[in-house]
Amino acid sequence: MLRRVILAAALMLNPTGGLVPRPRILGLGNWTNAYVQAKKLVAQMTAEEKSNFTYGYTSTINGCSGKSGGVPRLGYPEFRLQDAGNGVRGTDMVNSYASGIHVGASWNQQLAYDRAKEMGREFKMKGVNVALGPVVGPLGRIARGGRNWAGFGNDAYLSGVLAGVTVRELQESVIACVKHFIANEQETSRNRPYSPRVRSIGRCHRTWTIKHYTSSTSGSKANFPPDTRSASRFVILR
Repeated sequence: MLRRVILAAALMLNPTGGLVPRPRILGLGNWTNAYVQAKKLVAQMTAEEKSNFTYGYTSTINGCSGKSGGVPRLGYPEFRLQDAGNGVRGTDMVNSYASGIHVGASWNQQLAYDRAKEMGREFKMKGVNVALGPVVGPLGRIARGGRNWAGFGNDAYLSGVLAGVTVRELQESVIACVKHFIANEQETSRNRPYSPRVRSIGRCHRTWTIKHYTSSTSGSKANFPPDTRSASRFVILR
């Protein structure tokens, strides 16, 4: 319950004071009580406290990839975020699990389920709050792309279903963070402000959107929207 309250509160935070709109958040099913408590918690925060929590910091003392701020006055803890999509990175006494591309090649939901269940337990054991995975990009249009290994494959439905299973099981222990940004297709020159394969900005790539939509719902039970092409204004890969 505490994890749900904290996550729900994070979704409600709007440190801009309403200048930037956020989507309406609803508490459904077994999240109802968590959302009620989260609303009370957020209502007590100042603008500075909201901003502090929604800001990310590089961590050098706890071994994690990064962390958020916290609100000690209200007992609201920091979030500790850690890679990777195939298990806890850079530590001992944990396993290195199969990469996403290998799980995708199996077409096996049970394998994805078992893998995510054990990864979630290990993230929690190491004190991590947010597991930075699973990966649903890159699109994998270039077979030698340096980021292909992390995702489940370039088939939108396959990737979405396996990511959905992974999200559900990771979140039995920690919070899952589906990634990456659009155009994260390569390892070479990955830190450039743009990808050399980006051709234009306007509509969101349909395949990429379907992957994210499917993984964020119930995986194999997902219902696709009638037209995901107009979902947002992002990057098109040609």
